[in-house]
Formats: sequence, C-alpha cells, structure tokens
Amino acid sequence: MSFTAEWAAVRRAHVLGVVARLKPGISIQQATTEMNAIGARLEKEYAENRGEGVLVSPFMNEVVGNVRPALLTLLGAIEAGASAAMKDDRRGSRSAGL
Repeated sequence: MSFTAEWAAVRRAHVLGVVARLKPGISIQQATTEMNAIGARLEKEYAENRGEGVLVSPFMNEVVGNVRPALLTLLGAIEAGASAAMKDDRRGSRSAGL
C-alpha cells in the first residue's frame, strides 16, 4: 500500500496501524502517556481527530488476542506428544539392538 499525498489530506481516513518497538527501559504506560499527549495535540490542531484517541498495546496482544490460552494449551499438547514420540523412538531403537 502506498501512502499518497491524497490519503494524507483525508484526515478522517483512520485506516493506518503502526507497529513500533519501545526503547529499552520504556514501559507500555510511559508510551501510552506520550502517545496520549500526541493525540491531544492532534485533536487541538485538527477538529476531525476529536474523540479518535490512540491505542498502545503489546504486539503479542494484537497478534494472538484472547486466543492466547488456547494457543498455549495447544503448544503444551504438541510438546507432550513430541516428548512421548521421542521416548517411543528411543525404546524402539534399544529393542532393535541399535
């Protein structure tokens, strides 16, 4: 997607998300405070931005959201299955004289 001057001129087109990395030692709360200040300045400068707000969220929350417990359960099941398969493989190797 290219971001043209036309899109930049459309202040009501809130279609962009941004991914950024925090500097070491900066908390989510600190980043939220700073982004809220930037949002407040934009609201003053552009009336169209009033009420839009800014969301700062850890990347993992955005990627897996509320399915994280299910993904962790699945990961545990896969690890347990792989561990059991490795044990069975070792037993088979010993009984075959390897």
